[in-house]
Amino acid sequence: MSRLASLSAVACLAAFSAGIYAEPVSGDFGLQLGATVERQSIIGPVTEPHGASLYAIRPPAPQPHYVEYFVGLSSQQRIGLIRARSAPMATTACYRTYRATSKQLQERHPHSGYYALDDGDMYYDGTRQVVVACEVDGNSGRVVVEYVDETIDQTEAGAVPP
Repeated sequence: MSRLASLSAVACLAAFSAGIYAEPVSGDFGLQLGATVERQSIIGPVTEPHGASLYAIRPPAPQPHYVEYFVGLSSQQRIGLIRARSAPMATTACYRTYRATSKQLQERHPHSGYYALDDGDMYYDGTRQVVVACEVDGNSGRVVVEYVDETIDQTEAGAVPP
């Protein structure tokens, strides 16, 4: 076997192995993209400033850095979006926490695609993605983590939850 063919075989094996061991982008906080949500965990509807209809929720596995949780639901009540937002903090603390969170996501999804955004980082796996950012408002900011499944239609996210 030539050296080039040998290297190609090793590269293919590494890529195949990476696909097996990489954790897919699927959700967090005890919530899974594509799953349904239990009615008792829904706090109520909210409208985001850009007009999106979401539901505030009590997630099954909240994390200490986040104080607000939201889901976007399809007309079939499937979760197409999961968003967690921290309490306001100093801008420098927000950027420090955002970078630490991004590093954790990179370790969790080492073989996902990656985009550096103007205001955050995005890791993607096919039609699913997770974005982490520091949303700054004046002298404070909030860390936001958002999971999205692009295949789940959320145009009727305002539908009555189950």
